[in-house]
Amino acid sequence: MKFNNIKFSVLLSLFVSNTIAISDFFNGVKRAEIFEKTDFVLPIVRITLPEEDYNLLNLRYECERDINLTTLKRNDKCYTAPWVNLKEIGRKAFANKFFNRNVDPKYVEKINSGNITINEFETMIKTYTSYTLEQFFCPSYGLVEPPTQSEFKVNKAKMTFELNG
Repeated sequence: MKFNNIKFSVLLSLFVSNTIAISDFFNGVKRAEIFEKTDFVLPIVRITLPEEDYNLLNLRYECERDINLTTLKRNDKCYTAPWVNLKEIGRKAFANKFFNRNVDPKYVEKINSGNITINEFETMIKTYTSYTLEQFFCPSYGLVEPPTQSEFKVNKAKMTFELNG
């Protein structure tokens, strides 16, 4: 008896699905031409950036990966990137007491004037703190932040959209 019930329910479901498919609900419906042309077609979308902006975008992602607390990989390009402001980093480091003893006044003057090189900055960090340059540039320490997506703007980018090659 159980087998007959299963057989009956399978036949009933096939019959119902067949009658639904035969209905005239969608007959005579005209779809917009754009949808008929794009059905099952994968478009090619190309975004073209000027080389300078492309390199800056790559540098941003490279630095985001390298200065992460889990990796702390030394990358000198990140320490001299356009968004790095050694004067601001030095100011924050003094305010947050990263330096464990009195810093030579010549370094303080160079930081305040914004005239300090990355080599001088690294020497100052090695001499007057227990941190490394990599740690100073890690966002987790709150001294430097890579630019956010909203800060990255491009003026001369192009986008092309090709359908059917």
